[in-house]
Amino acid sequence: MTATPKATKNKGGRPSKKKSISLKKVEKCAEKGLTNEQLAAALDVSKSTIDKYISEWAEFSSAIKRGKDAADGKVVRSLFQRACGYSCPEDKILSYEGKYTETVETVKNYPPDTTAAIFWLKNRRPKEWRDKHDVEHSGKIDRDHHIKDASEKDLDGILRSIITNINGKPKKTTGRSSGGKG
Repeated sequence: MTATPKATKNKGGRPSKKKSISLKKVEKCAEKGLTNEQLAAALDVSKSTIDKYISEWAEFSSAIKRGKDAADGKVVRSLFQRACGYSCPEDKILSYEGKYTETVETVKNYPPDTTAAIFWLKNRRPKEWRDKHDVEHSGKIDRDHHIKDASEKDLDGILRSIITNINGKPKKTTGRSSGGKG
C-alpha cells in the first residue's frame, strides 16, 4: 500500500523528496527492528521527517506500530522458548575419513535457560520476582533518647549487650585499649 502524506501548509523549507511512501515497506522495516534513524535512511528522508510523519500521519504511525508489534511478538516467543527449553530439527552431516557419507535428520534439544526464566518472571510478575523488596515499618524507634539520657554504667551495660549479640559471648570492658602495651 502506497500512501501520500496529508498536505500541510508550506511552513518553509524544501519539499519532501518522496511524494509517496510505501506503508508496507515502513511496516517491514519496523518489523526487522530498524530504528527511526535507520528507517529514515531506508526511505531516503531525514529523521525529523519520520518524526513528523509519525505525529501527523495516522496511517504511517500505524504501519510502524504494526511492524514493531510483530517484532516484539517474535522476541517474546523466542524468550519464552529459551526460558522453558525447546527442541528443533537439525541435520547432522556424517563423514568417514574426511569424506561425506550421509546427512541424518535429528532433533536438537535446548534445555531451559535460568537467566531467561528469571528475566521473564521479573518482567511478567515483578511483585513476586523483583530483587528489591519494599518493607514499611510503622511505629517509632526511640533508641537515641535512651542512650542520650543513660548514665555511664548504663552505657557500659548497653555496650556489653551489643558485644554479646555480635560475638555470642560476653566480653569484659575496661577503660584501657587492647591495641598495645599498657
